[in-house]
Amino acid sequence: MKIKQFIRNLFSFGRTSPPVRRMIPMTLDAEGREVHGSDIFGNPFVITKQSDGRLLKRTQSNTASHTGDDTSRTALQYIAEGQTVDIHSGREFPANVLSNLYPSAFTFDGVRLSSMEGFLQSLKTANRKRQQKIHALSGIEAKNAGVSLKRRFDGRRLHWKEQTIDRFSPEYQQLLKQAYQAKFEQDALFRWALAATEGKTLTHSIGKSAPQDTILTENEFISLLNGLRTPNDEP
Repeated sequence: MKIKQFIRNLFSFGRTSPPVRRMIPMTLDAEGREVHGSDIFGNPFVITKQSDGRLLKRTQSNTASHTGDDTSRTALQYIAEGQTVDIHSGREFPANVLSNLYPSAFTFDGVRLSSMEGFLQSLKTANRKRQQKIHALSGIEAKNAGVSLKRRFDGRRLHWKEQTIDRFSPEYQQLLKQAYQAKFEQDALFRWALAATEGKTLTHSIGKSAPQDTILTENEFISLLNGLRTPNDEP
């Protein structure tokens, strides 16, 4: 065993990996005013935007009393109160919905996608059948699909619609911009979540900074979202 690996194993002995938090399914009501969902305990909640711009979460918890009768309690909580929204699929709304891993059904360039992560990871292979399988994925499954392609991906050549695109080219940046625009136009929940971050700073602390190490850097990701929040009106 190599010395570095031995030392790494020595210091990690006895540690356990943090639990993976399940993504909470959410929907936007028909009027586009409320976000509905259920927490990990099955308690339904509703998120509304107040007149002052704050997000209020109402959670209804159902508990059984000592007499056997069911009782219902409503908990009120203001969420996303800080000036920074750190995007992560396991965090509170709106940070979770803005994650590329969050399920998001939209069509881009004639291709049906289940998440932005599925789109991004599919670019690592030129195999159309494999791409189609990844397009149907979201969450950690979509991310892991990209990890499985790591050995075949040279870090530079990406593939979309039978075309090879340089990861470091302006063409790739344009492809990203068009894909996020398509998601923005078709995913009402994503638009609502992004609008809820108005006046706040977006970050993605778990993202990587070097383009040679990732298909999408933190800076690229945040720049794309900021561009959607404040679109350029110029033709």
